Amino acid sequence: MLIKFSLFFLASQFLFSDRCVAERCPIIFGDSECPKGYNCALSACKDSNDQPPPNDCDKIECDPKTRCFQGRCYFLEGLPCGRNVLVAQNTAKSFVSDCGPKGVCLNGRCVTDKCADIECPEGEQCRDGNCAKLKGTFCWNSFDCGIGFRCEQHQCISSGELSTAPIKENCDPGEVLIEHQCKSAGPGCATIVCDAGQICSGDACHSSTIDCKQQPCPEGLMCSPANLCVVDPCFTNAPCPVDHTCKFGNCHHLQGLPCYNNREICTPPYECINGMCIRNDCRRKVCQIGESCVDGLCIRVNGRLCTVAIRDCGPEFDCHNGACQDRITVLVENQLIENVNDAIA
Repeated sequence: MLIKFSLFFLASQFLFSDRCVAERCPIIFGDSECPKGYNCALSACKDSNDQPPPNDCDKIECDPKTRCFQGRCYFLEGLPCGRNVLVAQNTAKSFVSDCGPKGVCLNGRCVTDKCADIECPEGEQCRDGNCAKLKGTFCWNSFDCGIGFRCEQHQCISSGELSTAPIKENCDPGEVLIEHQCKSAGPGCATIVCDAGQICSGDACHSSTIDCKQQPCPEGLMCSPANLCVVDPCFTNAPCPVDHTCKFGNCHHLQGLPCYNNREICTPPYECINGMCIRNDCRRKVCQIGESCVDGLCIRVNGRLCTVAIRDCGPEFDCHNGACQDRITVLVENQLIENVNDAIA
């Protein structure tokens, strides 16, 4: 009996309290927030004069983690987003959704990138919103260690000089940078093309002898355990299969690879989210009118039961008489009517 009374007391405190800003409304099972300056009372947002918010998003203010729709603020996380729709033969129209300052549209839904604005100390990388220590952690291969580290004897060791960025120092024409000094390449080097990871000097191609503890390796070379720039097998071996990347001559699938602070490793259709590469199968998926992409599949939305279009239907849909209605269908039909009328006139 005491437990039942306690639960009822807590529920009544939530339902009849005036504190609803940044809280769900209805508080217990709500899917939206009241705009700023409005409180939640009996499952409805009201101001100090007991008036509901206007049905105009230009006249109210929502929390950054929400999106305004018809006078209410709906949580961005999980909202339908992004559409590529075939509107005519060989013609598609794209709709980009606002998923918030940290949001990404992934497989048809807004998700939050918890690592979007986190800067970690040296030796750590962001994983799921937290800075995780990498140096000294257990690893099977260098892919487990992330960017700037390599795996040796099942431990991640720092390799901050393992950059493939071109060397910044500029030498005069006809010279190359070798061991931190500009040296004459030799007259024959003007007509010699070396393989990736090699430098022409003295009229011949040879491997670089750059000390990568002192400066980054040029493109085509990698930093060896001996701290010398050597030919990177990823530049000389056969390319990796689709959806894979190469590191130290080994291929690895992109899904789940660490990517924070080096988002270019996640080549499309992969996105860097929460410190890992995640495949976005809806990135360029084109669906028919009335459909939306979810997890790489075109799902029929037109006619689906709904109460709120932004939550139940998605971008460019209205909730009309309890069913989702694609605005694009109406636009195309109106355009066809206009074209017919123009032809008759």
